[in-house]
Amino acid sequence: AQYGVTYWLPIASAANIGQAGAALAVALKTKNKKFRSQAISASLTTLLGITEPAMYGVNLRLKKPMVCACVAGGIGSAVAGLFGCAGTAFALPALTTLPVFMSRAFVPFCISLALAFGLAFLFTLFVPIDDVTEEEMEAEEQSA
Repeated sequence: AQYGVTYWLPIASAANIGQAGAALAVALKTKNKKFRSQAISASLTTLLGITEPAMYGVNLRLKKPMVCACVAGGIGSAVAGLFGCAGTAFALPALTTLPVFMSRAFVPFCISLALAFGLAFLFTLFVPIDDVTEEEMEAEEQSA
């Protein structure tokens, strides 16, 4: 409030976008068609600001993608913090709210998002993960 900007939102944005990158990599790696569909939609909704499907439905479920997303999000957040990226209003961190971050450090902010997404995607792509089986998906559907 004292400076008219928030430094927390750019950091949170990079962490959120990292979740999307990891979920998209899971979608490419899985052989289960239902889980692939779930991972793709979770990645897209995360890019639009709703992170829970990617975090809880995909990344945390498989554990290793969550770690990859957190590490990549931390790297992207460090870049955003290093360059003093700021938001001029409070909005959910997402691609649709990019105008909130159009300040003097907008280019480094976009770089931090691309870095978080790309690293989470690559880390998850190269880390071995256990695939979700059809039985696990059916058990989840029956319990819901």
